[in-house]
Amino acid sequence: MIGRAAALGLLMQACSAPPRQEAECFYREAIHILSQGGDPAGALRLLDAAVRNDPSNHEYPAARARLLERLGRCEEAAADATAAIETLKRSPHQAGELAQLHVSRGMLHERLGRAVQAEADFSEAIRLDPGGVEARLRRAALLRRAGRPEEAERDAAEARRAGAGLADAYYNEGVRALNLGQRDEAERFFSFAADLDPGHLKAHVALSRAHMERSRFAEAAQALGRAIELEPGRADLHYHRGNARLAQGRHNDALEDYNRAVELDPRQAAYYAARGNAHRLAGRTADAREDFDRALKIDQACWAAWIGSGELHGDLGLLDEAERRLRRGLEISATSEALLSLGRILHRKGQSERAEDACRKALLICRDESLRSVIESQLRSMKEGSK
Repeated sequence: MIGRAAALGLLMQACSAPPRQEAECFYREAIHILSQGGDPAGALRLLDAAVRNDPSNHEYPAARARLLERLGRCEEAAADATAAIETLKRSPHQAGELAQLHVSRGMLHERLGRAVQAEADFSEAIRLDPGGVEARLRRAALLRRAGRPEEAERDAAEARRAGAGLADAYYNEGVRALNLGQRDEAERFFSFAADLDPGHLKAHVALSRAHMERSRFAEAAQALGRAIELEPGRADLHYHRGNARLAQGRHNDALEDYNRAVELDPRQAAYYAARGNAHRLAGRTADAREDFDRALKIDQACWAAWIGSGELHGDLGLLDEAERRLRRGLEISATSEALLSLGRILHRKGQSERAEDACRKALLICRDESLRSVIESQLRSMKEGSK
C-alpha cells in the first residue's frame, strides 16, 4: 500500500506529462493533503517537485513558504517568499497580489526578529496597494514596538478609513489564532481590531489578557482603561485593571479600582480578596484581614482569599496557620504563586525537603517566564541553604 503522494509521483513518471502540467498536479495534491490534515512532510515533497518542475509560477514557492513557516522553518520560508516575489515581478500581475506577498514576507521577518526588513516589506506593500488594510495595521504595530507612536497612529488612522467594518473579522481571526495556540498572531489580530474600531470592547479586553500573560502590566492597564472608558459600570473591568496595577506595584491605584469593583458588585468574593491583597502589600494588616474574612464569608471556596490570608499570617509570623490556609487554598486551585508561598513558609519552618518539593511543583505548572525565574531563584537559595 502506498500513499497518495507516492502514487501521484509514479503516475506522473508513467505518463511523462509536460513539466508544467506535472507541477500543477503536484501543487494541487499538496494543497489537498494539507486541507485534509495529512502529512506535511509528504506535502512538502510535492511542493518541492512543483517548484522544481515549474520555476515560473509564483504560487508554488509561496505555498511552500506558508508550509515551512507552519513547520517552524522561517528562514527557509523567507527565502521562498523572496522567490515568490521575484517570480511574480517577472510576469503580469495585480499590485494587490504582490503587496500581499510583501506582507507575508514581512511577517516572516518579524518572526525572525528582523524589524528593519519587516518594516521595508510592509512599506512596499502600502506603496503597491495604498488601500490595503493589513499592511498598515502590521506596520503600525511594528512602529509602536519601536517606540514611534505618532507614525503608528497615522498608519492606524489610514487603516480605519480604508477598513471600516473589518474590526469584527480581525477580532474573530484573533480568537481562531488563540484557539490554535498562535499567541503572537492572536495578539496582533486583537490589536488590529482595536486600531480599526477604538470602540471594540472585546478587542481591548482580549489585548489586556495577552499583555497580562506576558507580564506587560502597564500595557494591560492601558488596554483595560480604554475598555473602562467604553463601559465604566462593569465591575470586572475595574477588578482586572486593579490586578494589572497591583502587579506594577501601584497599590493605591489598584485599591481605587478594587473599591470601585466592590461598589459596583459587592457580591463577588474575588473582589474583596484582591483588595485584601492590596492592603496586605501596602502594610495595612487590619484592612487586609477584614477583606479576606469578608471574602470567605461570601464564598468559602474563594481560593484567592485563602491564599492571601495564608500569606498575611506568614507576614505576622504565624507559620502553622499560614500553612493551613495556604493548603486550603491549594485544595481549591493549585497555582504556581500559591505553591511558591507554601514553599517559603515550609522553608521558614525548617522543612527543607517539603519546601523544595513545593517549589518544584510550582515550576511544573508555571507558564509565566518571569515567575519561573523567581521560583528557580528561590529553589536555588533553598538548596544552597540546606547544604
